Amino acid sequence: MTLDSPLVSSQFRAMTQAPVTRNQVPQNVVPVQIDRYSEREMLLKFNTGEAFAVPFFEIRFVCPCASCVDENTGKRILKREDVAQDVRPTGVSLVGRYAVQIQWSDLHSTGMYAFDQLWLIAKNTGKALSL
Repeated sequence: MTLDSPLVSSQFRAMTQAPVTRNQVPQNVVPVQIDRYSEREMLLKFNTGEAFAVPFFEIRFVCPCASCVDENTGKRILKREDVAQDVRPTGVSLVGRYAVQIQWSDLHSTGMYAFDQLWLIAKNTGKALSL
């Protein structure tokens, strides 16, 4: 394996890039396309021109609802091992002009993902696409 191999370079990027934080979200970011990208990934395309393939698992794991995150402390209650590796969205609904609600194959459907949160999830756990 060489240093310029795809595996090494993606691992190196993951180790050297700090996660994007909420204060780095573009102003008025809005998804313009949400679709299935592959058997395990969702396509999230934004009005910034950015597009990402994001694992279903990662989106489900970071669900912001009160069943997954303690309302008082903000601490995540849901553990990674409690989310099925094969979890899939079964539906996506628009919530006003600020969020989407995703229905999941594990019957979970109470989380509302604000557009800026969705962008952060995509930026931090997805792979950037050129569409």
